[in-house]
Amino acid sequence: MKILHVNFSDGHGGAAKAAYRLHQGLLNNGIDSKMIVIDKKSSDRNVIPYLTGRKKLFNYFKNKLARLILKLQKSENKILHSLNIFSSGLDKFINQSDADIVHLNWIGNEMVSLREVAMIKKPCVWTLHDSWVFCGAEHHPYVTSKRHVEGYTKANRSECDRGIDVDRYVWQQKKKYWKQASFNIVTPSKWLEQCATQSFLLRNKNIVQIYNGTDINIFRSNGKAAVRKKHNLPENKKLLLFGAVSATTDRNKGFHLLREAINKLLEEGADVEVMIFGSEDVSKKIDIQCKIYNWNNITDEKQLAELYSAADVFVLPSLIENLPTVLLEAMACGTPGVAFNVGGIKEIIDHKINGYLATPYRIDDLINGIRFFIESENTREFEKQATLKIKEMFTLNKSVDQYIELYKKLIKTGEC
Repeated sequence: MKILHVNFSDGHGGAAKAAYRLHQGLLNNGIDSKMIVIDKKSSDRNVIPYLTGRKKLFNYFKNKLARLILKLQKSENKILHSLNIFSSGLDKFINQSDADIVHLNWIGNEMVSLREVAMIKKPCVWTLHDSWVFCGAEHHPYVTSKRHVEGYTKANRSECDRGIDVDRYVWQQKKKYWKQASFNIVTPSKWLEQCATQSFLLRNKNIVQIYNGTDINIFRSNGKAAVRKKHNLPENKKLLLFGAVSATTDRNKGFHLLREAINKLLEEGADVEVMIFGSEDVSKKIDIQCKIYNWNNITDEKQLAELYSAADVFVLPSLIENLPTVLLEAMACGTPGVAFNVGGIKEIIDHKINGYLATPYRIDDLINGIRFFIESENTREFEKQATLKIKEMFTLNKSVDQYIELYKKLIKTGEC
C-alpha cells in the first residue's frame, strides 16, 4: 500500500504537524508513505518539495495576485482566506505517481487549484483541518453565517460585507468542479463532522471522523521543577503559557482577549508571568504588564514539550478551532488547558477536570478559568487527568491504526 500525502507544509502549523505525524506513523508501520509539500521544513527524504526553479517564481506571483483579489472583498470575517483558482500542475504530478491512495490535507495558499483537485484520478482521502473545503474562500465561516449550509447567494451575504463577493465566487467554483468528485472526507473532530455533514457541498459525500494523534513518547511531563531550572524560569511564580503560529498577530488566536484577561488578573493582584511561543514580535507593543518569556518559533518538539511541562496552565483563547494541536500537546504534558467552548475543543477538555471551558468570548470567564487552576491545590490530579485524556483518545498510534483501516477498506471495497 502506497500513500501520498498532500499538504502545504510538513512542519508549519497544526495541520502540517498532524499530516507529518501520520506520515511518520505509517512509515513506522511498514507502509510506503510519501508527502508532497510547498514549504518543506524537515530533512525527511520521503517529503518532496514541489516547487523548484521557475515554479517558485510563478507561485510567488500567483499568491501576490490572490491577495490582491481578496482585497476586492471587504468582509467582517477576518480569518484566513484562500482562493485556489490558479493552476499549479500538481494534479499531473499526483496522477503520474505510483500512489494507491492520495491523502489531501491543508492545500490552501494556491497549492493546487479547485479544478485540479477534481482532475485527480487516484482514490482520494481528504482530511479537513478547518472548514475551507465546504465554505467559500474563508477557512472558517463567520460565527453567525449559514451560507455554507444554505449555499452562497446574493441574498444571504452579510450586510456588513462590501465589494466583490469573492467567497461566493470561490464556493461556486467548488460546486462546479467537485459535484462529481468522489472524496472520502475525514474530520479530526465530531464538531467538524457535523458541520461537514450539514454543508451544501459535502452533505452527500462519505464522511468519517478520526482524531488527530499526539506522540506521547515526546509530549509527556518532563517535571515542572526540572524544566523551570533548565530554562531559568522562576520556581515560585504561576506561569501561563500561550502559543500558536502567528500567536500575537493572527486575530483568530485571540491574543487581544488574552492580553485583556491577563492585565485584569494582574490588576486584581494575581502573581503570574507569561510564556509565549510562535510570535517573533512579542517584545513590540505587547502591552502586558508582567514579565514575558518569549521563544519565537520553536521547531524542536522536545523543547516544546519542556515548555508545556513548565507551565501551570495553557491558555487557548481562539475564536474558532477544529481540534487544536497545541492543546493536545499541552495536555499530553500534564498541563491543563483553558479555552473558549468553541469548535472541537469540548471534545478534548472535560470542564474542571482536565481543563476549563470558558463561555465564548467572555473575558471574565476566561479569567475564571485561569484562576481555577492557579489558585487550586489539586494540581497533581489535574495533571493526571490531562495526560489520561490524551492517552485514552488522542494518541498517534490510535490515529494511525484508524487511517490504515480506512485505506484498506477503500482499496478492498472500491468505494474510492
